[in-house]
Amino acid sequence: MTVKLPFSKIDSQEFLEAAQLDLLERLEAASQQTGKGKARKRNYRFWSNSGKMEPDEQGREITGWKFNEWDYGKPKITLASQARGLFTRDNKIVVRGYDKFFNIGEVATTKWDWIENNVRGPFEVTQKENGCILFFSGLEDGTLLVCSKHSTGPINSADKSESPEVESRDEASSQDLSELNMSSASRDKDGNRSHSFAGLLHIKRHLKAKNLTLKDLALTLHELNATAVAELCDDEFEEHVLAYTAEEAGIYLHGLNLNTPTFSTYPSPRVREFAEVFGMRHVKTLDFESITDLKEFLALCDETGQYESRDIEGFVVRGKTADSSADFFFKYKFDEPYLMYRGWREVTRKLINKGRAEVHVTKHVHITNQYLDFVEPILAANPARADLFLNGHGIIGLRDEFLSYLGKSGKELSLQEELENLTLGDQVQNIVILPIATIGCGKTTLSLALNSLFGWHHIQSDNIKGTGVGRKMVQECCRIIRDGEKEKRSQVIILDRNNSNLIERKQLFDEFDKLKCNPTFVCMSFVDGDDQEREKLARDRVLKRGENHQSIKVETMGVTSVDRIMRDRCKRMQGINKTKEPDSRFDIVIECAVSADVTWQNLETVATEMKQQYEWTVVKLPSQKEYDDAFSAALGYTPTLNNLRKAQKLKPQYVAVSVNGVNEVLSTVDSPFLAQLKRDGRIQEEFHVTLAHVAEKKKNNYHKLLSDYVATLQPNLNAGVNAIENVKFQIHVPRAIWNGRVLALEVDRVQGPQDQALLSSIDHTSLDKYLHITIGTAEETIRPMESGPMVQKWLEGEREGMEAVDLDVMLDGHLSAYV
Repeated sequence: MTVKLPFSKIDSQEFLEAAQLDLLERLEAASQQTGKGKARKRNYRFWSNSGKMEPDEQGREITGWKFNEWDYGKPKITLASQARGLFTRDNKIVVRGYDKFFNIGEVATTKWDWIENNVRGPFEVTQKENGCILFFSGLEDGTLLVCSKHSTGPINSADKSESPEVESRDEASSQDLSELNMSSASRDKDGNRSHSFAGLLHIKRHLKAKNLTLKDLALTLHELNATAVAELCDDEFEEHVLAYTAEEAGIYLHGLNLNTPTFSTYPSPRVREFAEVFGMRHVKTLDFESITDLKEFLALCDETGQYESRDIEGFVVRGKTADSSADFFFKYKFDEPYLMYRGWREVTRKLINKGRAEVHVTKHVHITNQYLDFVEPILAANPARADLFLNGHGIIGLRDEFLSYLGKSGKELSLQEELENLTLGDQVQNIVILPIATIGCGKTTLSLALNSLFGWHHIQSDNIKGTGVGRKMVQECCRIIRDGEKEKRSQVIILDRNNSNLIERKQLFDEFDKLKCNPTFVCMSFVDGDDQEREKLARDRVLKRGENHQSIKVETMGVTSVDRIMRDRCKRMQGINKTKEPDSRFDIVIECAVSADVTWQNLETVATEMKQQYEWTVVKLPSQKEYDDAFSAALGYTPTLNNLRKAQKLKPQYVAVSVNGVNEVLSTVDSPFLAQLKRDGRIQEEFHVTLAHVAEKKKNNYHKLLSDYVATLQPNLNAGVNAIENVKFQIHVPRAIWNGRVLALEVDRVQGPQDQALLSSIDHTSLDKYLHITIGTAEETIRPMESGPMVQKWLEGEREGMEAVDLDVMLDGHLSAYV
C-alpha cells in the first residue's frame, strides 16, 4: 500500500508526457552522436523483488543513459541531460540521480566569488557519507527498482539455474536479514559483486524494522514520482576509505529527486522525514542563512578533517540560484586525511598487482613510502590478505595497523607533513611542465613567453635532431636538474612537445624513471573546446605560419600534405585523465584555452596557477606591460633548425579493422578481472582485429594483398595508425574471454567490402581461425599477443582457468594500416 507521509507531494509540469518525450528525443539523438556529448544507451533487466538474486520474472527492462564524465561541466559541450544516474521506461523517467555537481573551486561555477554572486541561502549542509551511491524508485505495480550509478540487475540474467536464494518472498519476515553476510549474499555464482543487489538487501533490512515491505516503499515512491538517492555504507560488503562499524552500516538517505528532465529535489527536512518513515538512516544536516557563516563553518571543519570528532569526506552544500530559484549543489571535500588514505589504498593495489618498482608516489611522498615499507612485507607474507584487499576488504585494518605502529592519527601525519613543507624553500625542487596539445594550439608561443618572463628552461622537440627525440629531451632535462641540484638551485623546465596521446606521455615518464629522475610533473592541457574548432584553428595557424616551422613547411610540402598531417595529428589527441596512468603522474593540470587570440590569457592563467601552487616559481605576478612584452617577443620567434626529413616509403607491419563501440560493449561485462584492468589502467586505448601481419607473410599472401590494396588508397603512409575510413567493415563478437592474464573479445565473423576488386579474392572468414580483439593485459610484462592462443584454447575446449560471458553483438569498423 502507499504509505502516508508527513508532507505533501511536489507536483511538476515536467511530469507530463510532452516534457518527458522531449528529453527522450534528445537522449536518442545524443546516442547517435560521436565524440563530445555522446550518450551511451543500454537496457537492463532489473532485480526481481522475490528475494532471489535473479532478474524480474516478467522479463521487463529499463534503459540506462550514460555520458562521459569529462563532458560534464564544460560550457562548450551541451549534454541531453546533466543527470548522473538516469533510467527510463515507457518513454518516461523512472530513476533520476542528481545533476552532476562539483567540488569547491573545481569549475568556474563553484568558485567562491561566483557562488557569492549567484547563489542564495538558506544553505543546507549535509554530511558526505563514504560509500557507493544507490537510486531506488517504484513502478506502478509495486516493484521496487534499485540501481547503482549506471546499472542494475544481474550481469548475465539469462542464467538463473544457480541464483543464490536470499529470501523466498517479498515480505522480509521469512529470514533474519540481520544474520546475512552481505559480501557473500550479494555475489552471483561467478563471484561478481552487485552493489544494487546489496542495496536491495539493506533496504529490506530497514523496512523489516518498520513492518513494511518493498511494495509499500515502491508504491509510495511511485505516487511521489520521485527517486530516493542514498549511500550504501557497509564495510562487510565493501570497504571504501572511512570506516563504518556494523552498528553504523546501512542505507543513508540524502535525496528525493523528482523524476523530471530539469533537476528538482525535496528539501532536506522532507528527506529526513521520509527516511524515518521507512526506517532508513539519514545524513546529518545543518542550516546556514548567510554565506559568511557557511564559509566559517566549512573552514573550521577543514582544519581537522572531522565533524563531531569523526573523520568524514566532506559536505554537500545545497542552495538556490539567485535568478531562477533552481536547486544548486556543490561539494566541499576535505583534502586531508581523506586524500592521503585514498592514496594509500591505490598504491597498495598497485603494489599487489605490479610490485614496488611500478608504484609511483607523487603526493605525501615521505609518509606514503613509509607506509609502503610497512605493508609490503605484511602482504608478501600473506597472499590471502592481499587478495582480500583487492576485493575491498582489510583496507582500513591495514591502514590502522600502520597508524598504530607510528602512534599517530592520519590528521596528525598530514599536519606534520604541512609543517615539513614549510621548510621546502631551503630545499631543491624541480618542476617539469609537459603540454598536451596538437600542432598550432599556441604551446610553443606560450612556452617562449614563460621562458622570457620567469627564466624557466625551455626544451623544444623540434630543435632536437635525429631519432629518439623524447628520450633526448628527458636526458637534457635530467642534466639540467642534476646541475641545478649541485648548486642547490630549484628549477622549472618546459618540455615543449605535443604529447598528444597516452603512449607518448608514458614514454616520457618511463624515460624519467630509467634515469632515476623524479621531478614534480605539471600538465598544460590544450584540450579545451570542440574537436572540429580546435582542428580548424590549428590548421589556420599552421597555414599562416608558412615556412616558419621546423618540420611542417606549407610552401615546400603543399597544402594537401599539410592538411593530411594536421588531420592525423588531431585524431591522435587523447585528453587528460588524471585518474588513470600515465596521467595520474601529474601533480596538477592547468587548463589552457584553445581558440583564437587567447595565448595572452593562457600566459596569465599559467603564471597565476603556478604561483598559487608553487609560490617559489613566480615571485611576483607580471604587470600587463610585462605580459605584453613577453608575448610579443614570443610571436617574433623564428625557428633555426629545419627538421624536414626526406620522405621515405613506409609499409604496414599489419593491416587491421579498427573497431568502434568496444567501450560500450565492455560496459556490459561486469567481471572482477575487467574491473581490475580498468582500475590499473591496463585497458588498451584503441581496439582492432588484425587481418594480416607481416610476420605471417611466408604462410600466406594476405599481407601482400592487403598491403597492395592499402597502397592504392593511401600511397604515403605515416608512422603509427593510418585510418582508411571509407573502407567499412562489420564484425561479430560472440563473447568476451579472460584468464587472469589477458582479456579479449572473440571475433567469429568479419564482413568487408567483398565487391572491391583487390579484396574479392580474400576470404575474410579464413584469414585467421582465431580472430580477436585484445582488450588488455594484467601486467606490462604480459604481451597482447597472448590473446590469440587463449581464444584458440577456448574454441578447442581447453578452458581451464578461463571465464567468458556471451555478448552476441555486431560492431562497425574501418580498415587501418599500422606502420
